[in-house]
Amino acid sequence: DLPAAIQAAKAAIAWRKENSSLVQAAAARQAPSELSEQELAAIHQCFVAAYYACTRFGDPVFISRLCAYNVNHLMEVVSEAKLELWFNFVNECAWQYCEAETLQRRYFVM
Repeated sequence: DLPAAIQAAKAAIAWRKENSSLVQAAAARQAPSELSEQELAAIHQCFVAAYYACTRFGDPVFISRLCAYNVNHLMEVVSEAKLELWFNFVNECAWQYCEAETLQRRYFVM
């Protein structure tokens, strides 16, 4: 559906413009400045998930230890909006990596 694809591309471009500081933070692999040290510590302690390594093909591997999550404590320290910011940051980091690898390898990396 070409019209839907065009609309999705326009929405993505608009989001990246509206969130340029987050995009720049992801490019620098530095957490968004809107997150305090206390919030970052809580995210790292309570949300036990991260990119761990790459496959032999170079694709990133995300490991999530659901049994180690402490969502109740996390939500006491980090607001829903700040957690959404963190997820957007992690997603942007992954997108930038995959986009660069896709351009370099000339096939889609996900």
